[in-house]
Amino acid sequence: MEQTVVISFQPVQVITWIIIGLIAGFFASILVRGRGMSAEGSILIGLIGALLGGFIFSLLNISVAQSLTEGVTLRYIDIIVSFFGAVVILLLVSVIYRRRG
Repeated sequence: MEQTVVISFQPVQVITWIIIGLIAGFFASILVRGRGMSAEGSILIGLIGALLGGFIFSLLNISVAQSLTEGVTLRYIDIIVSFFGAVVILLLVSVIYRRRG
């Protein structure tokens, strides 16, 4: 049962991931922390949030409106899912650090 897997890589996709991560991480940090993070922190939180948000949305079988999936490069649903995941991560991190300190 050998199956070939082909992964295509396009620089535009990486730039899109960075932009979505920056937007989602920045707004999530404002919501949770009350102030924005650095650009690098926002991108990192947004990218990790995209993975977590995508997992949660697929796990809960959450369907999205067709209008949110439109767009070629930047789709609204990608930003929403990343934002949701980033908020969850920031909330978890804040709970962990409150228990330590």
